[in-house]
Amino acid sequence: MTNIDSSINNINQQLAELGIHSFKIVKAADDQQRYKIARPTGESVDVYNTLSEGEKTLISFLYFLECASGSTNESSPVLLNNRIVVIDDPISSLSHNYVYDIAALIHHKVFSENFKQVFLLTHNLFFFHELLMLKNASNKCPAGYKLFRVAKSQFSLVHDLKRDELQNDYQMYWQVVKDSTSNPSYAHMLPNAMRNILEHYFNFVHKKSH
Repeated sequence: MTNIDSSINNINQQLAELGIHSFKIVKAADDQQRYKIARPTGESVDVYNTLSEGEKTLISFLYFLECASGSTNESSPVLLNNRIVVIDDPISSLSHNYVYDIAALIHHKVFSENFKQVFLLTHNLFFFHELLMLKNASNKCPAGYKLFRVAKSQFSLVHDLKRDELQNDYQMYWQVVKDSTSNPSYAHMLPNAMRNILEHYFNFVHKKSH
């Protein structure tokens, strides 16, 4: 809010780089430090409610990045090393076309900045590996990174995770099966895991539907 012209330019540039030209950010009014979503045609409808879930996720995420590195108070300096950033599954409603783009944005605008601490949670292993590859292409955990696997049953448990421990979704589903043998609380996840294992087997090994 203290420098919305910069935020508007940043968000619009990132939308263009993502290949989105159907909406943009504009000033709400010349005398206000506020902005809104608009169509290139200038129509005055409530644009946000006409966006798809994926588009809403993208514009909300870009806005979040601006909030994380900016300030809403002109008299308050921005001290990134005092800020803790939490990002929860930013690609949950996005197509795979945006996985690399969102990973790159997080790498350059969050991980590479001087924030005190950053927590990022995701269910998507492809996204997980993209983030790690941007930092370090080797099989070692990048310096400054710490990897965990969160197991949810009656209570959430957090386990240390090695860089090469879970390579793909197929291995993740087998991990659910293994966890189910020692923890009855995972029983409700077992049918879905087995269905996905069978789909992977028939679709990718035998190249046929089951």
